[in-house]
Amino acid sequence: MLNGIARQIHYTFFNNSPTANPTQNAQSRENKQVTGAINGAGNNGFDPTYAVTAQPTYGEVALDSATGQYTYVARNDLITPGITDQFTVTVNNGAAARLPGLLGQVQLLLHSVALALGAAKPDTVEKTITVSVTGTGIYGDQLANAKNWQDQAGDNTCVLLAVASVVGQLNGTLPSEQAMVTLGKATTSVVDAPAAMYLGTKKDTGFAGLDIRDGVALLEHFGLSGTLTTFNGTAPNGQTVAEAKAAYGQATLTALAVALAEGKAVMVDVDSGTIVDASNGQVSDTVVTETDHEIAVSGVDLANGLVYVNDGNLSKGSVGIPLSAFMSAWGADNFGLIVAQKAAAAAALPTAVIAA
Repeated sequence: MLNGIARQIHYTFFNNSPTANPTQNAQSRENKQVTGAINGAGNNGFDPTYAVTAQPTYGEVALDSATGQYTYVARNDLITPGITDQFTVTVNNGAAARLPGLLGQVQLLLHSVALALGAAKPDTVEKTITVSVTGTGIYGDQLANAKNWQDQAGDNTCVLLAVASVVGQLNGTLPSEQAMVTLGKATTSVVDAPAAMYLGTKKDTGFAGLDIRDGVALLEHFGLSGTLTTFNGTAPNGQTVAEAKAAYGQATLTALAVALAEGKAVMVDVDSGTIVDASNGQVSDTVVTETDHEIAVSGVDLANGLVYVNDGNLSKGSVGIPLSAFMSAWGADNFGLIVAQKAAAAAALPTAVIAA
């Protein structure tokens, strides 16, 4: 009993923070599940408890709150290609130490004072766990999606053709460039109403083409929905903007690949010259800072460092672009990504960039 009282006093006034030393096992079974343990230590005489406080993005994790043992399983569509994911576990050494009722309220008050004075250390520590499910590295079916390419005849119809490619992939029928031009001219812009989305060629009108938000809205005419995401230009956690943008680009590349693996379709805005040069084997170190073209992505092969694109500027569909060149062309602005899917799984409409 005296030992229990001593532990309570120590926790209240002089608590030591918990620690954790996570371990992980290799993936196993047909579902490539990854198991591991957080291996927490209470450091105050009380056993720690565990809770998932940030869920994984691309799978599910089951965590034993008493032992800290976990099992992670990726989404079904990602088991074959593979995925790297993260989740956060909070280790708590205060839950078992807290007294019930009125005594607990008094204890909490005194413990808060001790924390404020620095005599007691926090009850919790967070551990971010990274899990890697290895696979083929191939996302989407670039061979099947090659048929959803067409040559761009107009000088500012790239958004229309990218939308058409997405429609072909998801609905099975590829609208012609002329059909998309007719639709664009007959549809009111969601950005610049009451004007039409498409006013004519750049040569005839002086305009650069459709706003990407209009491209997203056009998907609705084909029973599809789309979501646009872009880097917002902020740099959290003391990072530089360049560091934050690079991290965002890598995370968004993963999101792009995952979307293809799940049978969705994607469009991106890029620097057209970088893509054309890369398709001809010319990869430059020149840094570009503006995008001017919209394309569809038909597949990703991370194992071989290639991103396959349906680009109306190129001579065929599903042209493999080296990953470094693709990231340079895509990151010239803010890694704009449109993910499209059947409208039954509807997603929200987005924020904008203009592309030709």
